[in-house]
Amino acid sequence: MKAQDRLQATKEFNGLVKDLSESKNERIKEVPKILAKMAVASAEMVDGEKPEIHFPNNVEPLDLRNPEKIPPGIVIQNRDRSGVGSIAQMHKIAASPDYLRMSGSNSFGDGAPVIAFGNIPKNQLGKITEAYMPDGSRIKLQNAVVNVNDILTSTDVDGREIKEFFSDDPSSPRAIAGNGRLTGLREAYRQGTATAYRQAFLNDPTTGIDAKTIEKTDNPVLVRVMQPKDVTADIGDKSNTRSNISMSKVETARNDNNRLDVNTLKLDASGAPSVDAMNEFIGKLPLTEQAELIDNARKQPNLQCEQRLMNAMFVNAYDVPVDGKKNAEVADHLLSTKVESIDPDDRVITGALYLAAPTIGQLKGLPNGYDIRSVIVKAAYAALNAKRLKNTNIKTQALNMNMFEGEAVTGATAMIMNVFAENNRSPKKCADVLIRIANALISQAKEVEESADSFFGAVDGLPPDVVIKQALKKANSEADTSAFQLDSVRGESLLTPAQQAFWDSAEAYLLLSAIANGTKAIKLRL
Repeated sequence: MKAQDRLQATKEFNGLVKDLSESKNERIKEVPKILAKMAVASAEMVDGEKPEIHFPNNVEPLDLRNPEKIPPGIVIQNRDRSGVGSIAQMHKIAASPDYLRMSGSNSFGDGAPVIAFGNIPKNQLGKITEAYMPDGSRIKLQNAVVNVNDILTSTDVDGREIKEFFSDDPSSPRAIAGNGRLTGLREAYRQGTATAYRQAFLNDPTTGIDAKTIEKTDNPVLVRVMQPKDVTADIGDKSNTRSNISMSKVETARNDNNRLDVNTLKLDASGAPSVDAMNEFIGKLPLTEQAELIDNARKQPNLQCEQRLMNAMFVNAYDVPVDGKKNAEVADHLLSTKVESIDPDDRVITGALYLAAPTIGQLKGLPNGYDIRSVIVKAAYAALNAKRLKNTNIKTQALNMNMFEGEAVTGATAMIMNVFAENNRSPKKCADVLIRIANALISQAKEVEESADSFFGAVDGLPPDVVIKQALKKANSEADTSAFQLDSVRGESLLTPAQQAFWDSAEAYLLLSAIANGTKAIKLRL
C-alpha cells in the first residue's frame, strides 16, 4: 500500500468515526472495508510517523497508570470469604467453571470479573466496554486476558486469607468484583477442570482480544480492567450491592416453597424443622443465597435459615382458598401479618399459626375430611377480625359465626377459634394445641389407611370434629395435671395465683427451711 493510500485510509476512518459519533447513517456499511484498510495503515509508518487516529469519546483509551501506593481507606473487599457458604461456592466454580457466567456483561458485579492495578501488556487488552453500578452510575472497563495466578484475591479456595491482597502495593492486579469467581477458576486450572472454560474463551469473538494472545497465555481468564482512579473508597460496597430490588419475606417464602416439598423434611419432637431439614433446605437454594443462612462459627444453619424455612412451611400449610379468596391471597396475608404487624393480638394468632405450620402442613391431602387447613385458616381470619368489631371478642364470635356445611366439620371452626381465645396471651400454648389436633388427625388418617389391608377390612374413621374434640379434651386434661410444672420453653410458672402466692410467702420459706434442717415440718393447708 502506497503512503498516499495509507493517508487516505486514515482520513476516511477519521471521517467515518466523526460521522458515526454524531449520527447513524448509511455509511455504516463501509465500516468493514475501511477498517481493513486501517489494519494495514495503522501497522506501518508514514514519513516516519504513524497516522494520527481520532477516537470518539466512547473508545478513548483508558488511563491504566497506577498510583505509587493504593490510597488508605479503600475497602476493596467488604465480604467475609472464609465462610462455609463462600468456600462451597468457590469449590463449585472450581469443579466446573462456566464461561457463559464469567464473560461479557453490562453489570459491574456480574459476568467477567473486574480487576484493577498491575501492569497488563497492551497486546493483552481488548474491547472497551461500559458497565452500570448498583447506584445507577456507569463506569468504563476494558477486556483483557491475564494469567489467573497473577491476580490477587482476598482468600484462597479454602477461605484462608491472602495478606498481599490487602497491601498498598499496586504492582499486582487485584480482584475488585468476582473475587470468588477468580479464586474458583484458579483452583479449576490447578485441578485440570478449566478446559471447557478456556476453549469457550478462545472461541468468543466479542472480547476484542486476539485469540493467539489468549492461546499463549497460561491459565487465561477474561477480566474487565478498571482505571485505578475509579477505585473509590466504597468500591467494595458497590461491587457487592445488589442492583435489583430484594424480594420481600412473603415473596421469598412462596419462592422457597416452590423449590422443594417441605412436607418431606424431618421435624424434631417439638414440631419444628430439624437441623437435617435445614441443611437439606440450604442445599436446594442457589449458592449465592446459601452463605447468609450458615453460622460460620458453628458450621451449622443459623437463625435466619430457620426463620426462612419456617416461612416457606407457613405458605405450604395455609395456602388454601377461604371465602372466595385465592390460595395465595390467604397465605400471603397471614404471613405478612405475622412478619409485619406490631399488634400484640395479631402476633399471638399468627405466631401460633407460624409455630404449628410444619405439622399442619402435613394435613395436606388427607382423606375423609381430615385436611382441616381451611377450617384453621377460617378460624384464624375470624379471630383476627373479631377484635376489630365493637362489643365482641373471639369467644363471642365463635358462638355466633356461621359454621361450615357438612356434618363432619360442624362446629370445628368454633372449636379452633376457642383455641385462639383461651390461649390469647401465648402463641406457643396455642400452637401446642393446634399441633396436638393436627397429629390426632394425621394418626386417625393413618389408622384408616392401614386398616384397608387388614383381615377384618377397612374401619370407618372418626369424623374430624370428633377427633378435634378428643384432642382438645386430652390437651385440657394434661394441662390440669401440670399446674405445678414450669413451662420448659418460656420459664413461666403454671401455678394458680393462690398457689404462687403461697410459694412466695414467708410460711413457705419457713417450711422449706425446716425440712432442710431435718426438723419436724409444720403442716400447712394449701
